[in-house]
Amino acid sequence: MSDRLSELEAKVAALASEVRRLDERLSNFERGPVSALELAPAPEEGSPWPDTADFARALALGGRTFLVLAGAFVLRAVTEAAVVPSGLGVVLGLVFGGTWLAMADRAGRGGQRLSAVVHGLAAAIIGFPLLFEATTRFHLLSPAVAGLGLAALSAAALGVAAHRSLHALAWVVLAAGLLTAPALALATGRLVPAALYLVALGVATLWLGYAKGWTFLPWPVALVADLFVFVLTFRAVGERATETVGAALLTAAALLLGYLGSVVVHTLILERGVLALEFAASALAMLAGVGGALILVARTGVAAAGTGLGFLACGLLAYAVAMGWVLRRERIGARFHLYASLALGFTLAGSALLLSGPPLVVSWLGLALLLAVIARLRLRVLALHAAVFALAAAGVSGLLAEATATVAGREAAGAALHAPASVLVLATLALVTSITAGTTARPRLAERVPQALLLTALLVAAAGLAMSALLPAVAGEDAAASAGRVATARTAVLVGGVLALAALGRTGAFLEARWLVYPWLAAVGLKILLEDLPRGRPATLVLTFALFGTALIAVSRLRRRPAPEAGQG
Repeated sequence: MSDRLSELEAKVAALASEVRRLDERLSNFERGPVSALELAPAPEEGSPWPDTADFARALALGGRTFLVLAGAFVLRAVTEAAVVPSGLGVVLGLVFGGTWLAMADRAGRGGQRLSAVVHGLAAAIIGFPLLFEATTRFHLLSPAVAGLGLAALSAAALGVAAHRSLHALAWVVLAAGLLTAPALALATGRLVPAALYLVALGVATLWLGYAKGWTFLPWPVALVADLFVFVLTFRAVGERATETVGAALLTAAALLLGYLGSVVVHTLILERGVLALEFAASALAMLAGVGGALILVARTGVAAAGTGLGFLACGLLAYAVAMGWVLRRERIGARFHLYASLALGFTLAGSALLLSGPPLVVSWLGLALLLAVIARLRLRVLALHAAVFALAAAGVSGLLAEATATVAGREAAGAALHAPASVLVLATLALVTSITAGTTARPRLAERVPQALLLTALLVAAAGLAMSALLPAVAGEDAAASAGRVATARTAVLVGGVLALAALGRTGAFLEARWLVYPWLAAVGLKILLEDLPRGRPATLVLTFALFGTALIAVSRLRRRPAPEAGQG
């Protein structure tokens, strides 16, 4: 009896399940017509075969897309055959494409994401080539109007993609724009409309990245837009200039304002967190916008004062934001580093446009000293800025270039090494290096790299100045004997640099000198092989080997018992 009761309960349960399934199908039938595909049983879980309904739906969407393309080609055929005027044919084509974009929005509203993307793809296939042909084949649109048309079409399609969260559709629009704009520029020979369109597209995708989290979307268009700005810059300053300087400056300014303005709004006004995307976008915008403006102004002299003042004002404002607004609200972090980096770039560019020669060198040395003091007293991170200004001053003065050439033995000491300004630059380098070294440990690599760069520049400059003073006294009238003496004298100066680095490396303030000892020692050994041995005589080689052997022993002993690092007991 118990077994029969259990069997009866199981049958009742199965019957109830079947009734519920039939009730669900009846409800679906009452809501609308049901296709045979919808009544087909669902595929088993884990089945390797695709869902039959999905496959059929994809085939239907593909067929519909081809019908759309057929309709577009009908419009093109009747336009080419002059059945309808060219202008009317273009308008009808744009309306036809806009219809499918509206259908994409409608499908996205209904949750049919695949259908929405396919309809958007059809609209892009119709609209973007149509604008290209209306400009290059039918000559109905100027390049400027075509650029505006591309912007309007992209804005509408990206609006649908953002409103319905259709990431794939956004990539479709991006690919269509990146293909059409360069093709339009090549066909018409006009780069400015395409460049401005790409800048606008880049800014739009940047905000889509903010709003929808599509962080990879802005990258391709940002790179292409920067490339266009550089190409436009060089086409405006070449011997056969095909673009005006004003148009190139306008495009560079649009790039800077679009990207950096978006970053400022997002991180300051909206007070959102700083993204890695914003560091990359800012760096690319600075590279193309500021770099392009520097090239244009340096080659042509157009708007040098205005551009320089604008850059300098931006730099000072960015420093004020970083050290005032940001530090009052939060600790040193990504936001501070972003605005401090922008400040450094704008200040360097603005001062380089406003000043030149000794005034520029002196101003950069003054900024280096000021930032070094601030770094020592309050903000350690500004040591990098002090190092950049000091190294830039040494580079502009010619000291580093001629000192490097003298140390490498490529040429005799130039005028820069004999000028009184070289002593000033060298003394300032030493002072900045000493101030920013401090007495605190620097565990982070970003804090140690500036010191290593400053020490390297200081050592090269000091060695170059020492050689420029010593070599004329060592050289004699006998060229063969003089070559050996000069080589030994240069070796003596370089060995002195090795010993200085080893001694500094024992102190807690100049830990970075330890990085440089062995590379510098290896350079001395290579120099002996390439210069001293071929040019030297027995008398000079004795001194050369003695100096190098002394350096090896001294370095090993100085490195054996280093002094305790700062911050350690």
